[in-house]
Amino acid sequence: MTTAQQQGRQAQRVRGRTCGDGEVNSREWKMRKTPVMVAGEWIYKEVLELLAENGDDLSLTDQRGENILRLACDKGHVEVVEYVLSLDKVDINSRGRWKRTPLIIAGHGEVMELLMRNGANPSLRDGPSNIIHHYI
Repeated sequence: MTTAQQQGRQAQRVRGRTCGDGEVNSREWKMRKTPVMVAGEWIYKEVLELLAENGDDLSLTDQRGENILRLACDKGHVEVVEYVLSLDKVDINSRGRWKRTPLIIAGHGEVMELLMRNGANPSLRDGPSNIIHHYI
């Protein structure tokens, strides 16, 4: 068995454990998160890389409109945020629940600095008046 075949089988096992059916972009029943979202949210960077390399879509959102970047920013996972940004598959200014951007979700610290260095727009608002400085 080749390395690529082994990685494909490993990715399928991970999908099966997180979302039940082992298919690419499958979703768990409660929040409709994909295996990529689960891996990124819980800092399983190696698993995230494996899934991304085997066809899982990083741009999908859960039932609240949260994507992998937003979930990783919310948890403060610098390595995951850095990896997701390096793939250039997710909009750095994406909006989900409450129209908040990853930058607003990150709020401060290393994740915020990483987003700013990669082009996040600090002037975007999540409502009529709230911009990033309201959360810092």
